[in-house]
Amino acid sequence: MGAPPEVIAGFIADKERDERFGIWPENWNAARAFLASATQWRVAVGMSGGGRIGFDYAGVCAGLKMEGLDLSPEDWAGFRHMEIAALNALNEGQ
Repeated sequence: MGAPPEVIAGFIADKERDERFGIWPENWNAARAFLASATQWRVAVGMSGGGRIGFDYAGVCAGLKMEGLDLSPEDWAGFRHMEIAALNALNEGQ
């Protein structure tokens, strides 16, 4: 979403919530998972255009496992809310 790779990597690696990012404590794990999944977007391409359609959840799950991130059902719901908000923003005007 435009942040430099080193900033994203540092954010994902932070196991403890860091006030500098302005993220509420209950959203910390979901935000880390969202950034760790940034390369797992599914993209549709067609005659009338294309755009992101959502995350590839198999890829997301594999990536989260490799990052050592274990999401609760509440964290997963937050992750999905972020996905929907990002889809709306990224596909705006398409």
